[in-house]
Amino acid sequence: MNGKGAALRRRVTELGGTLRKLGLPVGVDAQALALRALADVGVTDGEDVRLSLRSIYARTRRAQAVFDEIYPLWLRGERLSPEPESPGQAAGGMEIGSAETGGEARATSTAREAGGEETRPVPRSHYSPFAAQGPTGALPPAQQGMAEAMRDAAGFLAALRMGEGRRKRPGRRGDVDLRRSLRRAHATAGEIVHLRRQRRRLRPPRVVLLCDLSRSMSGDDRKVLRLAQAMVRQSGRTEVFAFSTEIRRITDRLRRREGAAALRNLGFAYGGGTRIGFALHRFTADWGRRLLGERSIVVVVSDGLDTGEPALLRGALAGLRSSVRYLFWLSPLAGTPGFEPVQSGVRLALPYCDGFGDALDPRALTKLVYSLKGRRPS
Repeated sequence: MNGKGAALRRRVTELGGTLRKLGLPVGVDAQALALRALADVGVTDGEDVRLSLRSIYARTRRAQAVFDEIYPLWLRGERLSPEPESPGQAAGGMEIGSAETGGEARATSTAREAGGEETRPVPRSHYSPFAAQGPTGALPPAQQGMAEAMRDAAGFLAALRMGEGRRKRPGRRGDVDLRRSLRRAHATAGEIVHLRRQRRRLRPPRVVLLCDLSRSMSGDDRKVLRLAQAMVRQSGRTEVFAFSTEIRRITDRLRRREGAAALRNLGFAYGGGTRIGFALHRFTADWGRRLLGERSIVVVVSDGLDTGEPALLRGALAGLRSSVRYLFWLSPLAGTPGFEPVQSGVRLALPYCDGFGDALDPRALTKLVYSLKGRRPS
């Protein structure tokens, strides 16, 4: 193995060992798999490297949160030597210092002096996922915003799962899983004592985001795009459309993680006037047959400042509402003090919407689910 290969092996092993000390189930087989994966994907694309290591080392939501905090430090070459878990540590095996101590943990050491024993505190440094991010003790704003959007999107999708799929998973109730029951019987001399059961998985909903990227949304378009990208990354059943005076599908651009570059070359779908009714009508006509149905959820993200025909918008909203399970509306103006739905688009949309919220709220999608409590789709 050449020098670069040996260095890469050492660095990947160091990352796996750090994650194992933080409580993640990272064994030798996972580290070997990580090295093979990097040999296949290469190390030229940083995002491919991150995703490969994340998929191998972090297979649960908790593990992914720990990995996302550790990885930037590892990538910068900082030395990571977290302490083993102790009762005073936070969830995830990481000890977080208090504000008074500045994140500095204290241990006791025994020093023999004349006349007896005396215990005195000895400072010991610990890894802190928050303090290590920078002088302010916080993630960079862009990363923090995306992390919040990802959590919000995950909660939204989990709360609105609907319909049973064909695949099954182990469960406490459901059909008897004969294969797993027989395998379990090996421990009881072939006698089936414990019945294993399985149930069908709930399928995630089809989510369609219709994002207003007109001039009036120019100050908030990046935040709207971040919300859309989080939804695309969380579910392959998400479709995103941008509209202004025209409407364009941008799902593939977001799936390629283009970020703000996804706004380039959108023509009249970005930065122009606002014709919400026309955009919704075109969406229903061109993509409705494939994307709309009883398991579909449509989320319109717009400030409601519409220059189109009110009758066209009213008809498009009525058609959407009758074709989907839920219809939501998010406005970046909803969080301003003293907000009143006086915008023409919002005023017309409210009678047809199952929920209305603030598009700039980090938990906007989750709060839409709360608005459905006690209600049933019509």
